[in-house]
Amino acid sequence: MALRMDYHRFREITLELDDTTYRLVSKPGIVSWNRVDPATRLLAQTLAPAPTDAVLVLGCGNGLLGLIAAGRVPQGRVLLVDDSCVAVEAAQRTLALNEVTNAEVRLGEEAAIRGSAFDLVALALPKGRETTLRALTDAAAALRIGGRLLLAGPTRGGIKSAVARMKALFGNAEVLRIKSRHRVAVSIKRTSIAVSPPAPYTEITAEVRGQTVRFVSRPGVFAGLGLDQGTRVLIEALQLRPTDVVLDLGCGSGVIGLVAARLCPQGHVTLVDSSCTAVEAARRTLALNGITNAEVLLSDCASAVFDRKFDVVATNPPFHQGFGVAYDVAHQFILDAGRVLRRGGRLYLVANRFIRYDNWIEERFGNVTTVYQDNRYRVLRAIKGR
Repeated sequence: MALRMDYHRFREITLELDDTTYRLVSKPGIVSWNRVDPATRLLAQTLAPAPTDAVLVLGCGNGLLGLIAAGRVPQGRVLLVDDSCVAVEAAQRTLALNEVTNAEVRLGEEAAIRGSAFDLVALALPKGRETTLRALTDAAAALRIGGRLLLAGPTRGGIKSAVARMKALFGNAEVLRIKSRHRVAVSIKRTSIAVSPPAPYTEITAEVRGQTVRFVSRPGVFAGLGLDQGTRVLIEALQLRPTDVVLDLGCGSGVIGLVAARLCPQGHVTLVDSSCTAVEAARRTLALNGITNAEVLLSDCASAVFDRKFDVVATNPPFHQGFGVAYDVAHQFILDAGRVLRRGGRLYLVANRFIRYDNWIEERFGNVTTVYQDNRYRVLRAIKGR
């Protein structure tokens, strides 16, 4: 399989849903970017707001559900929210393409909806128990009395237990429809709900490369409960010079960038991620450690630093989107690394052994070396030539 060369291009697509054709702007890097996933389909089929309702779509993706909601509340308003800067830009373009005037898109989570009250919240089940709990409490806080929460997701993704948690929070929950191993349920906010404060950014301590590292994370950030083994072996394998200029590509909580900044005291480290939660966690990680030779940027892959050159790119690329496996982002990490590295610059990439990134790296760089491997992971290195 050849590497994609058009990842960064937003493109207009059409999707069919219940005999209606919708025009969207989308791109790889967004969950279900070119199809209607079953959870969104169920939410659309059960989304029945009053014409004057205020509707909140949490995790808006490319804006399909928000576009549908806006059409059903001609005298109301719709707020679309997502943690991903890629999804937010796509959703904004989708609304503009369809000349929607009663909806807006915001980047963020609880801060993006604070101070607003909604009649209806639509939520596709996020991945992870802690992330789900956080989304449910955000929805409960955003709803006015009498408002409804619609939650849809796959059976294998934990929708049954999520509905149980929703029932415990709201005091009621009813499954409205089951189809294609997915289900959608509704809860009504009948009384005020004592909602706990937002899940805090938590300080985590780990030992790696002979030193103690302290970093900050939160549910929703990759490996939010501790240092994952893939990142650990990548950090151990990094060979850095004191003056190196380093890019931590897909930084998550920022632990790779933190160690790199310590190892390159005369150099500089840039950390990038498409998740605003990850970016905030990484900024807090640098501040916690008093790091002054590093910065964190919101970025779709490496797009925010295309005008710069680096000596080293270090990455633990994602290969999951939602509950599925997708390699679009990981492939683009490899392409973008080749673009931003200067001649002689090095790419360090860690991957599960079963993922054959070495084929794509060889295609992009013309060389690849395994510098570490065990029964689960490999760390691959490539050097940029002419």
